[in-house]
Amino acid sequence: MNRNSLKIALTAILIFCASAMADEEEKPTETKKVDTAAIMKRVYNFRGGINFSSAYNSRSVFGFHVGGMADIPLNLVDLGNEAYLFEFHVGAQFVKKGGKYRYYSLFNGYYSRSFDAYYLEMPVPFSFKKTFSENISARADFGPYIAFGLFGTQKAFDELSRFDAGIIYGTVIDFAKKYSLGAHVGTGLSDDDIYSFYMTLSYKL
Repeated sequence: MNRNSLKIALTAILIFCASAMADEEEKPTETKKVDTAAIMKRVYNFRGGINFSSAYNSRSVFGFHVGGMADIPLNLVDLGNEAYLFEFHVGAQFVKKGGKYRYYSLFNGYYSRSFDAYYLEMPVPFSFKKTFSENISARADFGPYIAFGLFGTQKAFDELSRFDAGIIYGTVIDFAKKYSLGAHVGTGLSDDDIYSFYMTLSYKL
């Protein structure tokens, strides 16, 4: 999966989320009372999912991530008749990243060489969240992340830096009160330019 494919997938998910929220808004509802105490409650969640990553413009490789995160409300922002929750998120996750190169040899033909590295990654994005009903809400995330290389396949850290830092952004939709589905892109700012696309399912504790 190349970067253009990742962008197309993220766009498709954004369109799906927007469609779901539009459908929810079209339903006739009674005047809602905002439960400020419930909205401003700190939430902890367990999360895991799959990701595709590449570095140095290599081909993408399949990976996974698993960890936990705390959603920390900061302020309830009133914009006209709409209320948005401004949040801060902090967590840690174990992530497999890497890349793959394809070569051609006169004697061996085409062959591939991949490198896998395992990181402890700490995303710390901010977000604006909109609640549409008791069961559905959505938010947009943007912020930094840092990652530390733990171990990898032979010579993985000859290709990748032990320390990585960058920007992560994307969207999350909450449903059925306890679950969230997110799609994010992480762009590394270090020399190896690690690029990752994450699909994450979270369960609120």
